[in-house]
Amino acid sequence: MWRTLLGFKSGRRIFASIRQIARIGDSLMNFINRNFDCMFPSILHSLACGAVIVGLMLAIPETLYSNDWSEVQKITAADGNAHDEFGISVDIAHNVVIIGAKGDDVFGYSSGSAYIFSKSDGGWQQTRKLIASDGAAVDYFGYSVGVFGNTAIIGAVGDDDLGISSGAAYLFENIDGTWSQTMKLHAYDGAAMDEFGASVAIAEDVMIISSDYDDDQMGSAIVYTKSNGAWSWAAKLRASDRAVYDHFGYSVSISADIAVVGAPNDDDNGANSGSAYIYWKNGEYWPMKVKLCPLDGAAGDEFGTSVSNTSEIVVIGAPSDDDQGFSSGSVYIFEKISGNWIQTAKLTPSDGQQGNLFGGSVSISGLQVVVGARNDNDKGSYSGSAYVFEKKETGWLQTSKLTASDGADSDHFGQTVSIFDDTAIIGANCDDDKGVDSGSAYFFNSTPIVVHFASFAACYKDQGISIEWRTVSEIEIAGFNVLRRNQMDNVFQKINKSMITAMGTSNCGADYRYLDSAALGGEPQYALEIVSLDGTCSKSAPISVSGETGIQKNMMPEAYVLHPNFPNPFNPQTTIGFDLPSSSMVSLLIYDAQGHLVRMLVNSCLGGGTHSVVWNGTDEKGRKVSSGLYFCRMKAGMFEQTCKMTLLY
Repeated sequence: MWRTLLGFKSGRRIFASIRQIARIGDSLMNFINRNFDCMFPSILHSLACGAVIVGLMLAIPETLYSNDWSEVQKITAADGNAHDEFGISVDIAHNVVIIGAKGDDVFGYSSGSAYIFSKSDGGWQQTRKLIASDGAAVDYFGYSVGVFGNTAIIGAVGDDDLGISSGAAYLFENIDGTWSQTMKLHAYDGAAMDEFGASVAIAEDVMIISSDYDDDQMGSAIVYTKSNGAWSWAAKLRASDRAVYDHFGYSVSISADIAVVGAPNDDDNGANSGSAYIYWKNGEYWPMKVKLCPLDGAAGDEFGTSVSNTSEIVVIGAPSDDDQGFSSGSVYIFEKISGNWIQTAKLTPSDGQQGNLFGGSVSISGLQVVVGARNDNDKGSYSGSAYVFEKKETGWLQTSKLTASDGADSDHFGQTVSIFDDTAIIGANCDDDKGVDSGSAYFFNSTPIVVHFASFAACYKDQGISIEWRTVSEIEIAGFNVLRRNQMDNVFQKINKSMITAMGTSNCGADYRYLDSAALGGEPQYALEIVSLDGTCSKSAPISVSGETGIQKNMMPEAYVLHPNFPNPFNPQTTIGFDLPSSSMVSLLIYDAQGHLVRMLVNSCLGGGTHSVVWNGTDEKGRKVSSGLYFCRMKAGMFEQTCKMTLLY
């Protein structure tokens, strides 16, 4: 999508006029339109220098939970050419990836195309090139893409069926191993310059397609649902407080029963401060649930430029936020708590800088979020980057920064991002491998964490300071060294005489303790040096001394226990508690009265102690289950116990 750059807040709005001129036939304007994203940063660079406002650098501390994400494959279109912009849109679900190339000329200038990649033992392979059955010049087929299972949706904002740039979307389905077009969709009230297909998303049997230029750029989005094998119109979404130029629908995301729509030019907190709207499925209807604005929203932030969601978490990008410098960017996390959507975190990168546009693209899978910063300069001006954040016990933490192994000036790596489980794909639509702005995309996989800490704490004891930590899992770990620094000294020193031996490789981890009986005065800090079997070392984040230890062994349960859930009966959620006397492999499963598995709440190795988990009355796909009797079964080693629960609506 068009992105505003370095403070030119109305760039896309102004550019609509240029696009109309291009449609009339001015080839020069067509060229500018086609290459706007890739050319404009270079043009603006000299204009922006000297006119930026440098903000406070906000560093995210090193985390104990670092996942190693590594680049595993770079892909380009088999028939890629200059100006195709392969990677302008990306989406991944399970073992299928779709990538848009809006500038491909298969049916004439910028008619566009999209590519399907499938995962095999040899990596990701291109299996199909998708083109519109009625493609034409300047349709921009591939401007937006979405995929789920055997269904793909592709936006073509320049399609002219209902007037110039009225837009369309195409549905493709994988039938017996062959991807074929099965439907072309238009807005039922579509008109010239609506750009239907600006953003698309699909999940299971529901999809959403937006027209952010609809009704004088107020914007709208249409939800479609699938029933008995056929897709049909379900609802047209508009902002309840819509206004001209809000661009409601600039970004969209959807899960089984939640739709999120971004409006980055809404003015609630100042001109172009931005907002987002949540809609929820209520029977056959999709009423608006809530309007989201950030707690610190300000003019020009463009909150809502990107959105992504699960049934419980919404992620929203504000790439023109200025916390770390002019248009450095930020991302906001909203979580569903007791039925209300609450802002729980604001994410900024550890090395954010002015103009990076962090948050221009976002994607969530489980408790991991990938954020694009397409104007980052690590590999050259506007080479781009992406960041991975993960929700841990202490909150949302940055775990990795991703850059292209061969990144170069103006590649715009991070223009688009998508994540599914342990695989992320990052689009670099202005990469030049097959000609200027031909585009590419990169796959990253997360490798197993070397050591995953459940806790790390230091507390005062009569004999000194006790440093205690618990691991959940260890992979090829030789041992640990305890490091200390005094308040007056910024250098960590090793204080244990011999390395504390680790488990080597363990799926259940262990508990560790070291007593520092020679602690200096003041307020010391501690860190752990983690030593792998091959001798390489890494250091944890530092901690300060507290009055209580994080691992209270005197409070360790003596037996396995599954406690009754509370409340019971319950609506809409209940808490299930259980005790573990030691580290154990635990499963906590919900069954209905017929014995069918409804939800797997826990299936992992947990440290000894008292634990609890909340069940919100949904199944594995995030759908609400019906009222009735349910059973919660806990297994840990040879231990097994079941409790009854009643859900009432």
